[in-house]
Amino acid sequence: MRRVTASAVWARNALIALVLSAFTQIGHAESPTIIVLSSHNATPYKEMLKACQEHLKQQRVNVNYKAFSAGGDAKKVVQMVAQAKQQEAALIYSLGSLTTRAVLDEIHDRPIVAGLVLNADKLKGADNATGVILEHPLEVQFQWLQRLVPGQKTVGVLYNPAQNQQKITAAQAAARKLGLKLLASEVNSPKELPSVLDALLRRVDILWGVADQLVLSPKTAKALLLASFKNRIPIIGPSSAWVKAGAMYSLDRDYSDMGMQTGEMIVKILRGKPINKIPPAVPRKVAYSLNLKTAKHMKLAFPDTLVDQAQQVFK
Repeated sequence: MRRVTASAVWARNALIALVLSAFTQIGHAESPTIIVLSSHNATPYKEMLKACQEHLKQQRVNVNYKAFSAGGDAKKVVQMVAQAKQQEAALIYSLGSLTTRAVLDEIHDRPIVAGLVLNADKLKGADNATGVILEHPLEVQFQWLQRLVPGQKTVGVLYNPAQNQQKITAAQAAARKLGLKLLASEVNSPKELPSVLDALLRRVDILWGVADQLVLSPKTAKALLLASFKNRIPIIGPSSAWVKAGAMYSLDRDYSDMGMQTGEMIVKILRGKPINKIPPAVPRKVAYSLNLKTAKHMKLAFPDTLVDQAQQVFK
């Protein structure tokens, strides 16, 4: 029988103590902090944040969150960003255009991952930022037009050139590649909108609504939808709210999947990948809303399979 000396027992106990001490230190190591800045409290913001957090948890990435919401108040955004600037954090997670614009202007020494911003222009200009934008690629938008309303070859669009000239030029090229004709009419002031709209509706099969503060707004929605209904020229709305109000369909987003996309970016950054190696991304999934009553009025019909797969259907 092997005899255990006192010195051997002491050495074994010392080793065990050393190992336990190491595990204790690991267990109490500080987790990185993520500051969450939200422009609003609406459902998409909550869905994206929840999905992002769930993805980090699934990847066993432990972080502490400090969350702030501006509730749409621009003054509160300034206060939030100033506060975030003073706090130590591994990363800023910014949801919405209000906070993202402010964060990109003020914070340059920490990575920023953004969501719920319309396009990537501002993100591409910052070395410390990336994110998932709201807008689907132009080619995707026109491909879905062909799927949902095949046979509509001439597409009209109203736009303010000061806001959207570059986008419209790119859209005309994208439409042409798919065999569509995009007729674009400039609107330079609210007073021009009725006459320009009336002239355009006489020449097109369908009207494509693009995000434009002058052309598409709560103030212009009623006039656009009434003109569409009167002339039997359907409108592709920029959101499901427009479809509910009478637009024929809209391409929407899967906010949970977009939250997961931002979560994947955050995991890569926290594990050491440089943020300038992670380009801004577009939504991976396309959701859509349909208005069957509008389609019937326009003497059009959506394929049954696409109706079944719609995110929302208004009857």
